[in-house]
Amino acid sequence: MLSSTSNSEPKRRRLWPVLAWAAAILASYACLVQFFVPAVRVELYPSSEFNHILSEGFLTSPTAAPIAVAGSSLAQHLPASVLRPFAVNVALAGGGPLTGLELAALARAAPRLVLVETNFVERGPDEKILERASDYPWNVLRQHVKAAQYAYRPTNLLYAALRYMREKPAPAELVMLPKDMIEKLIQKSRADLSQPAPADLLKERLDQMDAEIAHLNERGICVAFFEMPVDAALEATVRLVDNREAMQRRFPSARFPWLAVQLPTPARTSDGLHLAIPDATLVAEQLLAQAKALVAASQCGPVALRAEADR
Repeated sequence: MLSSTSNSEPKRRRLWPVLAWAAAILASYACLVQFFVPAVRVELYPSSEFNHILSEGFLTSPTAAPIAVAGSSLAQHLPASVLRPFAVNVALAGGGPLTGLELAALARAAPRLVLVETNFVERGPDEKILERASDYPWNVLRQHVKAAQYAYRPTNLLYAALRYMREKPAPAELVMLPKDMIEKLIQKSRADLSQPAPADLLKERLDQMDAEIAHLNERGICVAFFEMPVDAALEATVRLVDNREAMQRRFPSARFPWLAVQLPTPARTSDGLHLAIPDATLVAEQLLAQAKALVAASQCGPVALRAEADR
């Protein structure tokens, strides 16, 4: 027994320098990232990490833009160059507005107004992102230590740095496909949207949204709604009409602000759903102007409107 213990002592002594070097390297990396690496540009990162990096950047930012946008990939393509610095976009690819609403409630620095895109309200919250957002104490650590965030993981940071050096990218743009391919995508979307979301699922999502909005209102965060334009062939599809009518019944314009979006010509898209950059820019400009007016008037949500109605 004594022999076994004495034999392990040299191994432990050899292990301590290795652990010390590893700790020093990690500490040096954390200091480098914390004090010398600039803020992330989400468009530089791999698409597989995009939603995580976007949401985590919003959650951990020590300062908040007065306006946040929650929704699906339709709203995600609103140009950041138009929205910044007054608005931050937390609309997530493949998701719906519920995730963005919950993120606004969890954010270190909350916005004053959340704009909710209503096209795909039947989609539920992203549980993985929300679980990570409320994963105490690591969520608190990520607010103060950049090296603990997705964007600053060595592999992700290296990927972004290589992309930046290889091509100084402009803000992410949609690739416009040949017209015949766009038409095929529109036909596919029309088929996908020809059926309504299950009624019980849609009711569940609206109940969740109602609860999230009430929670935000209690914190003084207001909410307004908007619908992203789509190709004319899809505007009257069963799914989008159903969602539109259900939202307007649950959140009527007499009690909740609805922002109007108008394009001078029929919407130009890359696939029937996602706007081409010129149209996305026009929509972003219109939304931002109306949202700024709501914030300036301090009547940007149902709290103010219900108070007015109660008088």
